[in-house]
Amino acid sequence: MIISQLIFILELYLNFKIMQLNIHSEGLEDHLGVLQEKYMKLKFSIKNNLKLTALAKQNQLKNSKEEYLEKKIDAMGSLY
Repeated sequence: MIISQLIFILELYLNFKIMQLNIHSEGLEDHLGVLQEKYMKLKFSIKNNLKLTALAKQNQLKNSKEEYLEKKIDAMGSLY
């Protein structure tokens, strides 16, 4: 009787751990997908930047800095 109860508890514990691992691996897959998407955007951006003139590069850098500052302010605001 005690052994069957211990086996039952052990099975519950193992099933719980398996569920935790599955949830963790799904999160990692989602994270990997986001990283792959960011990589492709960056790769596309670099290819386009090679074709830009010096003035266009300066304008794009200025716009990127402004966008970065806006997103930083938004992120800091959402933390509080």
